[in-house]
Amino acid sequence: MYLSFLMGAPAIADEELAALGVEILERRGTSTRCLRVPAEKVDAYLDLVAAKLEPTYWNEAVGERDIRFVFKLADGSVRRLTLGPATEAEIAALCSQLNEVPLEQTRNVLRYLATNSFYKDALERWYGVKAG
Repeated sequence: MYLSFLMGAPAIADEELAALGVEILERRGTSTRCLRVPAEKVDAYLDLVAAKLEPTYWNEAVGERDIRFVFKLADGSVRRLTLGPATEAEIAALCSQLNEVPLEQTRNVLRYLATNSFYKDALERWYGVKAG
């Protein structure tokens, strides 16, 4: 099971998510959705996100064993990364750039994700990380 805080993708219909077995746990505003994604459907979910995400947004799928990111850059190109020692600096830089926040806020990607209340408990339970 993965958690995903989907924003920047109003073109993704609830029906498309339901067809993948994705459960909408909560809505925030008009198009932001807090989701539970079945592990066996995470690749299909991230393919859908990559296709329909608006430029300058990203989405992540937070799982117990890995955290996967899809970034859509201003030029429309897509960068897909899985968090790890070799990718953390690039992920932090992309989060900083696209969210227009200092790199100091994103440098520790797990802590940065834990500032989102939707991920907070899972990240603490799965990775022992607290926000701050």
